[in-house]
Amino acid sequence: MTSSGREEGAHRPDSASYLPRQPQHHHHHHYHQPPPHRSSLLHPCAADRHGNGEDSTEDPSTPAPALSELRAVISWLQKGFPFILILLAKVCFQHKLGIAVCIGMASTFACANSTLKHQVSLREKRSVFVTFWILAFLTGNTVYLYYAFSTEELYNSLIFVRPNLVSLDFFYLIWVVGITDFVLKYLTIGLKCFILVLPRILLAFKSRGKFYLLIEELSQLFRALVPIQLWYKYIMGEDPSGSYLLGGVLIILYSLCKSFDICNRVGAIRKAVKMFCSSQSYGVRASSQQCSEAGDVCAICQAEFRDPVALMCQHVFCEECVCLWFDRERSCPLCRSAVIETLRCWKDGTTSAHFQTGSEQLSTGAGLGSLGSDGAARRSRIRIHWETAHVLFFLVFAQGNSDTTKSYVEYPPSASQSCSMRADVSRSEDRQPSAQPSSIKDQPGYVSIAEGLLDGRASPLLDRIQAETSRRKRAHAKGTAKRHVQQQPPQKVHKKETLLDQLIQDLNELNEIPFFDVELPYELALKIFQYLNRTELGRCAQVSKPWKALAEDEVLWYRLCMKEGYLTGASVSDSPCWKGTLRDCRNVEHTLRYNWKNRVGSVTHLQYELGKVLCDVSSCDGLVIAGYTSGDVRLWDTLHWDSGASYLRPSHVAMETALRPHISHVQINRTVAVAAYEDGAVDVWSTETGQEPIHHFQHLQKVQGLALGSDGATVASACGSQVRLDCPVDKGYWKMLYQTELQKPVEFLRLAPNTEEVPLAVASAAETVYLLRAEQDPSVLHSVYGHPVTCMDVSSSQAALGIKSGGWAMNDGNKIQVYSLQTGKTELAMGNSAGDFTCVNLRDSPPHLLVSGNKDRRVRVFDLRTGSSVTSLYAHHLGVSAVQTDDWKIVSGGEEGLVCVWEMRMGAKLWEMHNRHPVRHVRFSTNTLVTANIPDEKYPRGACITDDDLTAHRRHRGVIYLYDFSVDMSVLEHVLPICRSDYTESTGYNYNIGLAMPYDILTEPRSVV
Repeated sequence: MTSSGREEGAHRPDSASYLPRQPQHHHHHHYHQPPPHRSSLLHPCAADRHGNGEDSTEDPSTPAPALSELRAVISWLQKGFPFILILLAKVCFQHKLGIAVCIGMASTFACANSTLKHQVSLREKRSVFVTFWILAFLTGNTVYLYYAFSTEELYNSLIFVRPNLVSLDFFYLIWVVGITDFVLKYLTIGLKCFILVLPRILLAFKSRGKFYLLIEELSQLFRALVPIQLWYKYIMGEDPSGSYLLGGVLIILYSLCKSFDICNRVGAIRKAVKMFCSSQSYGVRASSQQCSEAGDVCAICQAEFRDPVALMCQHVFCEECVCLWFDRERSCPLCRSAVIETLRCWKDGTTSAHFQTGSEQLSTGAGLGSLGSDGAARRSRIRIHWETAHVLFFLVFAQGNSDTTKSYVEYPPSASQSCSMRADVSRSEDRQPSAQPSSIKDQPGYVSIAEGLLDGRASPLLDRIQAETSRRKRAHAKGTAKRHVQQQPPQKVHKKETLLDQLIQDLNELNEIPFFDVELPYELALKIFQYLNRTELGRCAQVSKPWKALAEDEVLWYRLCMKEGYLTGASVSDSPCWKGTLRDCRNVEHTLRYNWKNRVGSVTHLQYELGKVLCDVSSCDGLVIAGYTSGDVRLWDTLHWDSGASYLRPSHVAMETALRPHISHVQINRTVAVAAYEDGAVDVWSTETGQEPIHHFQHLQKVQGLALGSDGATVASACGSQVRLDCPVDKGYWKMLYQTELQKPVEFLRLAPNTEEVPLAVASAAETVYLLRAEQDPSVLHSVYGHPVTCMDVSSSQAALGIKSGGWAMNDGNKIQVYSLQTGKTELAMGNSAGDFTCVNLRDSPPHLLVSGNKDRRVRVFDLRTGSSVTSLYAHHLGVSAVQTDDWKIVSGGEEGLVCVWEMRMGAKLWEMHNRHPVRHVRFSTNTLVTANIPDEKYPRGACITDDDLTAHRRHRGVIYLYDFSVDMSVLEHVLPICRSDYTESTGYNYNIGLAMPYDILTEPRSVV
């Protein structure tokens, strides 16, 4: 059979039976379906070609029943919608005056209501001129409306009298009730404006919310009573004798519904009167000590306390501020605990926008639209009868439906036309070149082929397949002609070779790609495989032995191990099997994450009995340093416990003093450890050489800030408004690299990491932040008057500042501003919190993330790419004091002494630990966590700290905890293997031994945190 015969056979339907293939006609093999077990990489290519014949019997142009109904509805809408628009346009034009009155009164009410609410929120800063303008504007609108429709006597409905109307139908009823409701709303707003303009001497601002509430409740009751007599007359009709029974039943139902509504409103008025007559108190008068503990600043107005009040949750606010707050909210502004039982929504001066049209709330648009343009004399001639409307809609529907049905029945798509259209579309798609991304075009050819195979596309191999098929056809034609010419029967040996060649050819035709066609060298194939991940390499290893040898190459798995962040800095020769190394690293990571989530590990208490009270703690890479009130400094190496706690001796100058001063600050990194004393002395030790200080210098006053970089030995210290940088020189001596004097005392000091060649220090003094570089004058990074800096942290390229808003900008809330250290410009401004930001961590956070703690008890994680909050957790009820995060967990410490571990994605608390003192230090690595509870009181009350019995003061000293989650709890020699099974195993018992909980992991009591 020729190639034309093969193309004709490709269009056969699936129902046609195939004839059995003769042994000598090998060119019919391409009609057979491929076997189900094929290569995962080569399957999409063959499936695309063989799927054309399978789907040829289905007619995609034949619509499903649901699709046909949808098309009919759409067609009806297309044909009937213009008629509906014409009808609506005619109705709107006939009632244009009523629609204009509706829009005008609604916009007037919305403007007046929002303006009054804004003026009420301003309290003593309200504008009397604006208030009188609201009164004049509403009065003018009302007078003009009643004057324009004086013949109807619409004002009679205000005193429960029927207006002068020709006939009372539904449209006139809704129109009159809507106009009356708007006028009553205007009257309500006028009364509230009168309360607003009263001077503060006559009526305090904190008491005006009760007046607003009472006026609104009375107004809603009166607005509900006004339309009753109109609805009674409409229901009974002009001639009640005609439908007396129906009118009586409807009157009874309306009376029941209306009575329930009026009873509810009377109950609301009774509660409002009770609240109006009683003096509501939200707390007790706060003492001076409570005010000082709260910072002498109200958290709402950000000013000094005026008549401070302490709530039940012990938070202190100004009395007027908290009264205005509880007019809108029912919970405390800081802790969100409930203070009042019910929330009154009308104490802020707002007027209800609902229409009191009867037993239910209806819109007045249709009612106001019933007023025509020719006056009252022509209203009866412009009414639209419901019967006429029904007939019009029926005609429109019938016309659209008949046209749709006709078009659908007379012109159904035939199967032949659909097949031809599909063939044309497929041919046009084959002629149209596929658009490839620019990234694929820029890559080498073998890379694009590999990516196409992994994505399930056969387009990168189409040219190669076509060329290979043409070559195979020509070779097969030559072989067939040669066999026809030769008359002699083939020998046995030649017959075996022919069958083997035929088998190979059949496999090639079956798989479309030559099965034994190996054309790429090993190095080139390795370059292709380096773009695959772990899952794709595992799939490739199942294809064949050559592919398995490529997929298990050590270089590929070494690169994957480095890419995922394991064993950085290692070489290829460091491990005999990098695939197993990567598997072990992932298992260790999984175990560590499990231990973190379930609090499995060991805990160590780092303490020094003779040190008295703990003053400051710092940690870095397994090194923990602590300073005490006795003047002692202790260093623990948690990676080598044999060395114990190292005693860092002070300099000779400090040892000569009789009473050694307290430690004020300590810092440590991989190279040096630094301690600052209360008298201004600073000692520097090496973490490698020994216990004697390698450098000592003296400040004139107490050191306010101490900073170290991530690496190197540069030391930054601040005393008052003076900042000093010290670093060692090449010969081992130390020198003062930089010293400057700022305008105000320094509060925060940080050294940017990875800047050891040219050290960069960031200092904060009140509301100004400076950049300090050697041999350069200080440059201002941030300075806004009245916006002090409450916390600060820096990375190698950015600085994050917690800014406290005050004055005119306090409504925007406190924010975190991120600056670029290279350009000195603001990159982001994030957050909008009522409380001050107490801590921020940028240096130890993952890329593009920042974590912060606030006095409003929340821990927030921000995305530096978008400036939005990723996670917000209600963490500590006394405020957050320390925080750190990584890619999946958050560790926070609070003023109340709690250390909490959170899961970032779910926002759930995993576990917590408590101590009596505030948490001042939190630092964790992959497998360890260091926390420090440092007391604020350095001189415990009730006893002398110099007594011999030091155990009596143990609760006042503070504590340092080291949590180690790398302990393998499954390796326990005295526990049976059956009891060490976990939920990842398929079975939980062996040898017919049954346990109550076979999957529990048994651990020692001391090993669980």
